[in-house]
Amino acid sequence: MTDSFTAPIGRERLSFHYGRTVSRAFGIVRNHAMLILQASLAYGFVVFVAAMLLTGVAYFLGGGANADTPAENAGFVIVAILNALFFLGYLAFMQGLIAVLGAADMNGQEASFGDVASRALRSAPLLILLWLMEFIAVYIGALFIVVGIIILVFLYVAGPAMVIEKLNPFEAFGRSVALTEGSRMVLFGLHMTQLLLNVVITLVGLLIIGALANTFPSDPAANPEAFTPQMIAGAVGFFLAYLFVVPLWLGVNQAWSTSAYVELKTIKEGGGDISATFA
Repeated sequence: MTDSFTAPIGRERLSFHYGRTVSRAFGIVRNHAMLILQASLAYGFVVFVAAMLLTGVAYFLGGGANADTPAENAGFVIVAILNALFFLGYLAFMQGLIAVLGAADMNGQEASFGDVASRALRSAPLLILLWLMEFIAVYIGALFIVVGIIILVFLYVAGPAMVIEKLNPFEAFGRSVALTEGSRMVLFGLHMTQLLLNVVITLVGLLIIGALANTFPSDPAANPEAFTPQMIAGAVGFFLAYLFVVPLWLGVNQAWSTSAYVELKTIKEGGGDISATFA
């Protein structure tokens, strides 16, 4: 599937190639799977420790076991909000990580853990701001349905453009609009494919989780013999899947827009040197 847009590069004329873009998205994650897992585990460990400390502080400041109801403990509300922000930060960190890895592949550079992780961390706050602005724009546009879809496609590569080219959110919006010009129908198809694939993967994951949940006893304290090797194996399997599969699949999700950015930049500008990403 190709779009009608073409652009000269030297003597060649290239068009946005759907299959190549999807393949590149999976390729970014495949080529850097270990680095993605290392970065995800490092971030997750820091967030886990911080969340546990915050929960402990909230517990004691809120009266601990003497608190009548959880609702009376405002500390836990604050912790819940902070945990949500930690998770949002994780998503932004992963988007920045994948964008930098895509830039490394595009420029033929080796990606070191330190450089990639530090660049991803620096870009995370701006990415969160960009997502907030994008959400507001799409939400307002969604009141007219078609307008919301158009805005979503226009801004499809704003995230990776901002990280790779070191732009501010407003510049990233303009850059995404310019890059997607002429290729928006195929980008809409790309987004729909990503959405459908996510639905399928989510349903499969829920089925697996449901199957694993059935291995647990409903009341383990009343029936300790119910802990079976199968149940333990299921728990270990679930933990390993959450530890390894989730970060990689999240990486694939973040790689779609990065791959589209690389494709658009290549067919419009011939790629170009983006080594400044690592400066």
